Amino acid sequence: MGRRFCVLASLTFIIVVILLSPELSPGANPKVRVGLPDFTSSSVRFEIARRMGYFSQEGLDVDIIRMSCAVSVRALVAKSIDFDSCAGVKAVVSAVAQGIRIKIVMARFNRPLMDLIGDKEVQKISDLSGKVIGSGSQGSPAEVFLEEFLAANGLSAQKDVKMLSVGTSSDRIAALFAKRISATVLSPP
Repeated sequence: MGRRFCVLASLTFIIVVILLSPELSPGANPKVRVGLPDFTSSSVRFEIARRMGYFSQEGLDVDIIRMSCAVSVRALVAKSIDFDSCAGVKAVVSAVAQGIRIKIVMARFNRPLMDLIGDKEVQKISDLSGKVIGSGSQGSPAEVFLEEFLAANGLSAQKDVKMLSVGTSSDRIAALFAKRISATVLSPP
């Protein structure tokens, strides 16, 4: 039931976006371009809906475009995509502060779904002091979560650790195994 609810929520959101779009002509199968990060909790519902044929059953031509969170807000503002599942609140607020008309229509979670993963030397949070921590792109949900998490645990992202924008979850895992970073946050699959 949870999986079905997630798919229905995604479909509902896309249908609302389409119905509010003034560019559509009646009877046309609307093309909706959706910006998604690599396979994370943000993109699973869209992949399920696409693979199960739910979008086409609703008369939607959904084009899923893989892009980093840093690129997704820019693509949304440039109207290269119609919907973004990746942009963090920080990036959206920044865009709005610059006079760009953009809206957050739906929040799927009431808390971040991220796990802090560290190498063998990181046994407790205080062990992060002086270490390089990999985040997503600047302003990404991963970066915002890390800043808030560190602050809540008495560490400053600006003073106590070195934050490194590494990119996607896959990139951060590779950087962790290559020992370029000591820790990172990852969304559960």
